[in-house]
Amino acid sequence: MLYRLEEKEWEREMEEEKRSLYVAATRASDMLVITFSSRSGKNTRPWRDLVLKNLLISNEDIVLPASGFEGIIEILQAPPPIEPHSTNPEEAISLDIEYIDPVKIEAFKEHISPTILTATDKDIQDRIIFGYDTYEEIEAHKVNKAYDRRDLGKLAHHILEPLGEDGRTFAELIDAAEIEVHEAPHGELNKDRLTYTYVLDSLRRLGNHALIKEIEASEDSKAEYRIMRPLEKYMLYGRLDKIILTSEGWKIIDYKFADSKTHKESYEFQMKFYLYIARGLFDSIKAAEIFYLKDGGTREIVLNNIQEFEGHLQTKINEILNG
Repeated sequence: MLYRLEEKEWEREMEEEKRSLYVAATRASDMLVITFSSRSGKNTRPWRDLVLKNLLISNEDIVLPASGFEGIIEILQAPPPIEPHSTNPEEAISLDIEYIDPVKIEAFKEHISPTILTATDKDIQDRIIFGYDTYEEIEAHKVNKAYDRRDLGKLAHHILEPLGEDGRTFAELIDAAEIEVHEAPHGELNKDRLTYTYVLDSLRRLGNHALIKEIEASEDSKAEYRIMRPLEKYMLYGRLDKIILTSEGWKIIDYKFADSKTHKESYEFQMKFYLYIARGLFDSIKAAEIFYLKDGGTREIVLNNIQEFEGHLQTKINEILNG
C-alpha cells in the first residue's frame, strides 16, 4: 500500500513538472529556443524527455519534428567539436576582460521551504511510537518495530486528501480506505497492513469533528496545493495539506498525525510561513489551523505582523545558509 502512495507522489510530481514546462514555454512571445544534450543526466528534470516524446521524433542520429510541428519547429544540430589548436603558452591569446561584467543569473532562485528552516529541531527526524506507550505494549500487539511517523502521516494524508472535493465526505473516505485494506493481499500480517489499520482506527474517531464538518461544507477545497512567492534572491515554497473557502474567507489546514500535546513552535512557524506566502494569492486568508488527528485537537495560527515575521524569516534563512 505504501508503494502505491509512492507511485501517486511520483505522478503528482510529474504533473507539476508538466505545468512548470508549460509556464516556461508559454513565456516566450516571438521565439522559444530549447537546447538538449546528447543524453539526460542523473539529476536532471524530466523536461528533456517530455519535449522529445511529444514534439520531436528521434531515429538514431536523425531528429525530426513530430507530425503537425513541421512548419513550427526548426532543428539545429550542434557542429562537431573543434580540436584544440596546439600552441605555445607564450603565444596563447589573452582576453581583455576589463569591460566584461560579472554574469548574474536572475532566472534561478534557491527554493526555501519551512521544512528546511526547521530542520535543526531535534524531533524532526525522530522515529517515535504512536498509540503505544512502551515497547512491551508493542510486543503484546505483535508489532516488531516502532511505527515510522512519516509512513503514518503519509497514509493519513492519503486518506483525507479528497475530503470536501466534489462533495466527498469523511465517511466515504473511511469506507474506501477500509475496502483498500481488505482487498490487499492476505497472508502474514505485514507492517503496511498494520500501519493502515492503525491509522484508520485513529481517524474513525474524528467523524463528527467540527473541522471535518467545516471541510465537508466548504465552498471550495484544494489538497496538496503548491504555493510560491519570491523573497529577494530566494523562492519561498510550500505545499498546503488543505485549503478551504469558507463564508469568512480562505483557511489553511495542516494535518498532523500526532497528539495536540506534541505541539511545537516549529509548527506555528510553518503555518505563518504558509500564511506569508499565501497572502495575495487568494482573495482573503482567514487563518491557518493545525489539526491533530490523533486526539482531534486544533490550534489556530494568525499572521498579525508581516514585517516582524519577514525579519524573523530572513534571520532563519541566514542561520541555515551560514550554519
